Amino acid sequence: MGLIQKIVGLLRTFPCRSAILVWLALNGNYPFAVAQIHACGATRIQTHFLARELAQFATGMAAIEKKDVSQARQLLTDFDAELRRVKEESKDGRNPNSEEAGGASDGAPKIQVMPDAMLHPLLNYLSVMSLELRASLATVEAQSDEANKLFAQAEQQEKGLGYREPPVYVRPVAETDAEARVAIGDWSGAKEAYRHALQRRPRSGFARYGIAMCNEKLGDTAAASQEYAEFLAAWKYADAGLAEVTHAQNFIAEHPSHAALSGGDHSESERTARSLKD
Repeated sequence: MGLIQKIVGLLRTFPCRSAILVWLALNGNYPFAVAQIHACGATRIQTHFLARELAQFATGMAAIEKKDVSQARQLLTDFDAELRRVKEESKDGRNPNSEEAGGASDGAPKIQVMPDAMLHPLLNYLSVMSLELRASLATVEAQSDEANKLFAQAEQQEKGLGYREPPVYVRPVAETDAEARVAIGDWSGAKEAYRHALQRRPRSGFARYGIAMCNEKLGDTAAASQEYAEFLAAWKYADAGLAEVTHAQNFIAEHPSHAALSGGDHSESERTARSLKD
């Protein structure tokens, strides 16, 4: 059973926890995330606010991947309006899920947040997501200066969340930056963003795969092969059927002369590791 299937099993077995829902929204498979968040919201979540916001975020990011600017902008507007509403209501102690506040009236007990969460940290996570969604939209609209500014703000806020193992904010903002650049075919820019993500989390297979993919798209077969090999080493315990694993294995098999690392300072991860020491 794969990791995602295990997490979905947890969602259906135990009361939904905020950290798992945030993970779903940030895992990158946005259609899957939306479906699972809606399923949890319908069965386990005592408050619907978080489920609504995370579903809007995931749907908005999926729209950006498809370059559906109109839908992404509307979802961003709705996301920010709901976030502002709950922030204001939290100041005077009102329940953001009450009928008076526009919440659902399904007869279930209403509490501000899920039993295992506090509202303030969740609002901080959602504030970072708002900046990510806004920055990604600016990227696909070719507003590069605005996108860079917003991603920088998001990363600063992400750092302000603090760090723990495992991290609640599971995907670095830099990876979202990279994905937005991938959506518009900016492979050089995406590669730099993935390298930045790798500086934050040197063992991240996601960033390693992203670097390899960008090298492949840029036509650098040798670098792509080397990075795919390092990605496979980082994800050596991953499910064999994962699309990323299969693609990396196939690419290396198709380019055997480039598969082995030469021992020199050629790979992105080696350069990243060296930069961390400087």
